[in-house]
Amino acid sequence: MKDFSLNFKFKGNRNYVHGTDIYTKVLQHLSKEFTISNIDLSFHKVVKNNLIAEFLPGDHVNSDNAIPASIFKFTEPVKTNIVYLFETNNEVTENYEYNEEDVIKASIFKGDEKSILLNSPSSYTNIEKVVALNKRLLENLLTDAGKWFFTRITIDKDLNQQQPEIITLKLIRNIGSKITKSLILFDGEEQGYIYFSKV
Repeated sequence: MKDFSLNFKFKGNRNYVHGTDIYTKVLQHLSKEFTISNIDLSFHKVVKNNLIAEFLPGDHVNSDNAIPASIFKFTEPVKTNIVYLFETNNEVTENYEYNEEDVIKASIFKGDEKSILLNSPSSYTNIEKVVALNKRLLENLLTDAGKWFFTRITIDKDLNQQQPEIITLKLIRNIGSKITKSLILFDGEEQGYIYFSKV
């Protein structure tokens, strides 16, 4: 696979590229050529511009370029591949409508279980639902000042290719109120983990 460009619009009134859009665009591109599993997507900076992706097959481990904004690892079917995502000078110039409250207004928070669930359909992607639900879960449980950012996700398969009736997030680990790890469940089945950091 050759290197490829990823162009974005900002979500709602944000002035940075949202992690859910990076997740979706990378998987849309890669799934044209690969059967993808064991996804590990990490974010290393706030992205303001469009990205270029450098694909490295499993026998390569390091990019020769600068420090990436994000790293996407996956297996197909047994070999691990890495995609390094680098920020370009190509600015994002457009926004599109997105209301996070629409995603979570029907959610059910269970403080005693440190969980939140959504059991009603919506037009948003599963990754958008998972990120919005986890953010609300953390806002309810960890109330120190700061802004939560989606920093990593490790899952067995693409969340957007599934059709769960119930999405549940459970906080399973936190280092103070700054770094968290939550379990993702679709209809009670474990999908993997999502990590947030507060700044």
